[in-house]
Amino acid sequence: MWTKAAELQGYFNMKGKIFVNPFGVPEKGEIQAKQLREEFYKLGVETEIVSDGFLRCQIEKDGVNCDIYADFGVFLDKDKYLSYCLEKSGMRLFNNHNAIRVCDDKDKTCIALAGKG
Repeated sequence: MWTKAAELQGYFNMKGKIFVNPFGVPEKGEIQAKQLREEFYKLGVETEIVSDGFLRCQIEKDGVNCDIYADFGVFLDKDKYLSYCLEKSGMRLFNNHNAIRVCDDKDKTCIALAGKG
């Protein structure tokens, strides 16, 4: 028998990172990150809020290494280079690099949304 609990069972062991900009509006970023962490907690997903100003990625011959381990990341910043490095290192991002890149430019956003209703 299918139940919501059975559907969510696979998420219980997941670990995620919530990336925030250390130089943005502190109250807004903190509130949003804490709300996300609470909602993930209700699903049994462990998350950590990370100030991405201290995150360093190395570009190496065989790829990108960011020395951060998680099943996924929620990117609440506009740093298109860091989001790209995180994705290239293998992390699945929500608010992914392409979304950050397009939405940070009003003209690109307009073009991307053209014909979408």
